[in-house]
Amino acid sequence: MHRAFDRGLLSVDENYRLLVSPGVIENPTHDYSINKLDGKQIHLSPGEQYYLAQENLAWHRENVFKG
Repeated sequence: MHRAFDRGLLSVDENYRLLVSPGVIENPTHDYSINKLDGKQIHLSPGEQYYLAQENLAWHRENVFKG
């Protein structure tokens, strides 16, 4: 998932849900299909001080994500 994030195939929205690029073409029935992650809530560490910074996620969505 880290590589998919770095390549703009995955991102995280303002509600900490996964976004999958519509450009991802794969077999949707495969057990490891990245498209199955679309809209899934990510698990956050206890304590907001450990949350991913919203401004960094917004930058990623605007500059890296292929959405």
